[in-house]
Amino acid sequence: MPGSECVDRSAEFERLVSYLDLNDRLLAPMKEYMTAALAKTEGSGVVLDLGCGVGSDLARLASAGLSPLGIDSSERMLNETRARHGHRWPLARADAAALPLRDATVAGCRIERLLQHVPDPWRVLDDVARVMRHGGWLAVFEPDWDTFRVESVVIPDGSVPARLLSGRNPRIGSQVADRVESFGFEIYNIVNESSRANDINDLPINCQALLERAVQEKRLDQDLARRWWREQQDRMRRSEVAVRWDKILTLARRR
Repeated sequence: MPGSECVDRSAEFERLVSYLDLNDRLLAPMKEYMTAALAKTEGSGVVLDLGCGVGSDLARLASAGLSPLGIDSSERMLNETRARHGHRWPLARADAAALPLRDATVAGCRIERLLQHVPDPWRVLDDVARVMRHGGWLAVFEPDWDTFRVESVVIPDGSVPARLLSGRNPRIGSQVADRVESFGFEIYNIVNESSRANDINDLPINCQALLERAVQEKRLDQDLARRWWREQQDRMRRSEVAVRWDKILTLARRR
């Protein structure tokens, strides 16, 4: 998720929450698989949900018999979790790269669509390895925005708005598996999930805002941006919008 200051001050907080709720439904099978993998943890212990958002996955972890701890850098998100779920599970506002936990005290950890936003994803994984005990399970689910394509006649290669993204780690989904072993984990499984969308308004990014910013910064011709946006609006009215991008789930176990 974006930095805590961005989320807490965002005028689009409700849109972000709605998007999280939408993905909770659309990605339910993958989320259940992540939960099942974490449930392989032997014995009792805390399982972290880094970037816990509105708390939906905390509920999944608890339903699987695990003891979840939600960590998020946004106080506004944590308040949303409390409003929905009360005080059923412990929550903490913290930097994912500096966890307020002792070494080898955590039984497992799930990370979903967080590493793409943080300044240094490898510091996050290094600290997760520090707090996780031997045999603990790690589930990381992140996108590879290099695969993001929107079908278009105006811009045939489909690269808009993907090439306008300014995220910190756009390819992180495809990079985690190559790096996670260096932090003391053994790869258990890698799953590629190909997402599809037919409504511009359901995308994880605000396409119109990206276009407007790119035009203002002279990174995109105004006329081209207008024609692309008009094309996508026409496609949406005809139910012909075609968007695809990949997310990659990496499951690993602490050595």
